[in-house]
Amino acid sequence: MRAAPTPLEVNLNPSKILFLVRLGLALAVGITLIALPIVAHARLLAFALLAWTTVLWVREWLLEWRRSKPEVLRFYPGTGHWRIDDGEDLQLKPDQFVTRSLVILYCKTAGGKSLTKVIPQDAMTVEHHRQLRQRLMLPASLAEGQH
Repeated sequence: MRAAPTPLEVNLNPSKILFLVRLGLALAVGITLIALPIVAHARLLAFALLAWTTVLWVREWLLEWRRSKPEVLRFYPGTGHWRIDDGEDLQLKPDQFVTRSLVILYCKTAGGKSLTKVIPQDAMTVEHHRQLRQRLMLPASLAEGQH
């Protein structure tokens, strides 16, 4: 028999893994653009879009690293809601992606807007990542504190 879950609060730090994956993706797309038999104007436009996207990713990552405090992910078992920082309450969608090294949260806001949060293992401590995975794999009735 498992005890009802306690509130969970974890700090989400900027992920080096996610940053390197994005740079690898940009590199792969760039190499593919070089190899594609397309006209020079289209290739130039594609390279400009790729460069712009890459600059935005690097800028986002640098801003996350310079932020004085990491994002905080909180779970409130009494209501079954999640919250990132002091934003609005989020309700988890029925299916989540949970592996040993990666968690992808699929949420919706009270207004019905979808939100996806990618959380690699290096975004938090090993213990917090384990607790988060365990919390997400609990049956919904236990996660919400119902019996």
